[in-house]
Amino acid sequence: MKQITEDSNGTEIDLAAGETLEVRLQENRSTGFKWVLESAGEGVCALAGDAFEKGSAIGQPGTHRWEFRAERPGSTIITLSHQRPWEEKQSPARRFTLRVRVSE
Repeated sequence: MKQITEDSNGTEIDLAAGETLEVRLQENRSTGFKWVLESAGEGVCALAGDAFEKGSAIGQPGTHRWEFRAERPGSTIITLSHQRPWEEKQSPARRFTLRVRVSE
């Protein structure tokens, strides 16, 4: 399994069909902001897991983890936005975008 963090924002990653990718982004839910999956790379990748690990103390950031499985050869984009769910008309505070190329 390949693991990436926010440092990989805007980059491209190569995977083989059947390989798993884990995206790990910091999230502090006490501020109301959370990461929202906008695009899971449908057609090329499939979402295989979505979990949140709490921080060590109240108010400390935790880690939101998504697992994506490379299903078939092709190119796709995984997109997440960092926003407050009730502020639907606001632009996201941050975005995370990853280009994924899957080979056989």
